[in-house]
Amino acid sequence: MLSSGQIRQLTVKRILLLLAAGFLLIVPWAAARYARDGFDFLGRMFSTDVAGRIGSVADPADAAMPALLYYLTPLTRSTGLLVALASCALSCIILLFTGRCLTLDQRRAAIGCLLWLVVPILFYSVANVKYRWYGYSCLIAVPALTAVLVGAAQDSVKEKKVSVILSCIVFALLALFAAQNIRQISEISFHHTIQDFLKQSLNREIDSGTHVYIQYNEGNRTDWMPADMLTSLYSGNVVCESGGIQGYLAADGDAVLFVCKENHLTEIETLQAQEGVRSENAYLIAFEK
Repeated sequence: MLSSGQIRQLTVKRILLLLAAGFLLIVPWAAARYARDGFDFLGRMFSTDVAGRIGSVADPADAAMPALLYYLTPLTRSTGLLVALASCALSCIILLFTGRCLTLDQRRAAIGCLLWLVVPILFYSVANVKYRWYGYSCLIAVPALTAVLVGAAQDSVKEKKVSVILSCIVFALLALFAAQNIRQISEISFHHTIQDFLKQSLNREIDSGTHVYIQYNEGNRTDWMPADMLTSLYSGNVVCESGGIQGYLAADGDAVLFVCKENHLTEIETLQAQEGVRSENAYLIAFEK
């Protein structure tokens, strides 16, 4: 907006309308949430998803990698993005040889695309936040910039044959990568290990009302992840309890325990000696009593 001069169009009235449109989506939900448990959820949401993300990393294997490189590496791992970058470079070379300058609109669009790519990545790098999906929306700026520069290069070529050839190359590449994407998406089969196991192990007719506990690997977490809780409620109509192994052992009456095997082999051996094993796979095991 600064580079295009559109910042001058942001009058006080438009800013207020913008804020009103944004808050219109949030305020009703926030008010309902506050009426339920005060600032308990809202405070934890901010501390977890905003403050807690600073300096954190989704993949420990990339913990030592500088944040800037972390977000730029996808550019070198995607064939489509590499072709887009090569097209940008080729377009710049054509513009230099033809002596053609970008029009005002093209220049503004190119600057906007560069800012679109660079500013969020710099912001995340300063905050040292490393979550791969944070950079996905920035990467869209690369093909957008390619469209601007290839279009400008095409306009600068006087020979119609060359222009037609450029168009054919662009559309051929577009069709190729579209076909690859369609094939890849059609072949993807994502299965969440824990949630699949919960679905297979619980039955609404048998387990409805049963108190269920879970013990994760990560940090010995014993309170339910929201998505896992939803899966258990939907699959078994159970009562999800916190407390993990200790909560399960202390529970009175019927109960079910899900344990991630890693880091809990000793506890599992003890439980197998005194409790019934419901089902198990390579990663999880379920007990019942």
